[in-house]
Amino acid sequence: MDVDSEDFSSVLPTCDEDVNRDHWEIAQNRGANQFFQPTSYLTENLDLLSPTYNEINPTRYQNPYPTKLTSNFTEIKNNSIDLQTIPITTLSAKKSVVSDFFAQTTSYGLPEKPSHVLRTHVVVYLVIAEVVTRVEKAMDNFPDSLSRSKFDSDLYMWSAVNARGSSYCKIEIRIYNNHDSKNGVDGLIVEANRLQGDAGAFFPIYNELKSSLLEEPRPERRMDSYSNSVPSPAMHLYEPLSDSEATAALAPIIRMAAEKSENSQKESARIFCDLSQNDTVHDQLAKNGCIQVLAELARSEHECTKRNAIFALSNLSATQTEKINNEIVGTRILGTLLALATNGPYHDKHIRRAAAAILNNISRQFPNEVASSIGKDKLQDWMVTVNDIDDSQLQTHAAKAKEYLLPKVVLV
Repeated sequence: MDVDSEDFSSVLPTCDEDVNRDHWEIAQNRGANQFFQPTSYLTENLDLLSPTYNEINPTRYQNPYPTKLTSNFTEIKNNSIDLQTIPITTLSAKKSVVSDFFAQTTSYGLPEKPSHVLRTHVVVYLVIAEVVTRVEKAMDNFPDSLSRSKFDSDLYMWSAVNARGSSYCKIEIRIYNNHDSKNGVDGLIVEANRLQGDAGAFFPIYNELKSSLLEEPRPERRMDSYSNSVPSPAMHLYEPLSDSEATAALAPIIRMAAEKSENSQKESARIFCDLSQNDTVHDQLAKNGCIQVLAELARSEHECTKRNAIFALSNLSATQTEKINNEIVGTRILGTLLALATNGPYHDKHIRRAAAAILNNISRQFPNEVASSIGKDKLQDWMVTVNDIDDSQLQTHAAKAKEYLLPKVVLV
């Protein structure tokens, strides 16, 4: 099947994992100078689009771009061109101004123009430093759900993850040189790719990014699509389940969590995460032993399972129900959460924030029990690191938990 490169709908990421992986492979192979033909590239390069193609050639993508020749990125900020939008009046004026700018910055090794420029790419006529500022401003508009790497001035890219409820995706944003050898330099291209995960978590970021770069209003998007790609009616619109109905409904999910299959555990954790967002089912989750199940899933070695289980425990603890929080203490999971409530890599920041939030919520009600469960020595070691936590949200939760626990622990 031929795919028209101008067909917007045919190249957008979808909720289908295999199609999404192909979308990512196109971008990765392009970065490694593996160019596709303008038409029928999906059928003519099936070997390159194999899900295992990049996995067995991991070294191909370490640094596919030209090495910078003269200086570092910080010097761009001191460039003589104003960091605001370059005024464009006519086509000739545009080429003249932008060409003058790039004449001074081509030595920075900006990645070459992609072989396929689609409607999902954003073409801008800004200096590089202004593009960096606008991209980071757009991402920072999602402080609760998105965490990102610092800008890589060698590859001109960011990596990020967005997690809200069980909806999660990995994102890569790159800057390219939009150079036309016949007509001269023509601005910059910004490309955002969803490498993995849910389109419902990707599109709000993409729309915000595009709006920031082009200074256009972003399209409205329903908030309920954050939790699931396909919007569904809120659970509270239905009659609440009786205890027997809830037990029957939760039984297969609990059995899935007990299976050895990674996929079964991952799916059960995702369902529990979604259920826990509705306060009215918290008591029924507790009555059916789901808190102990979630504690076991939170110890999983697989990040997706661990993330959704800890998110669910965070939702349960936030309601400050004495019975639920006391039961969380009894699962002996607090030591695991304490180890997470500290500095770490950007890609699991949302997990570490949720772990700190649980400690904060439970320590407020049961400081003695928390101190006894974790142990004085571990708490002492952790407390001296709280002021050095670099993420503001995580640090706020950790500082509150420390405040509640400090009277129960004598610092040496």
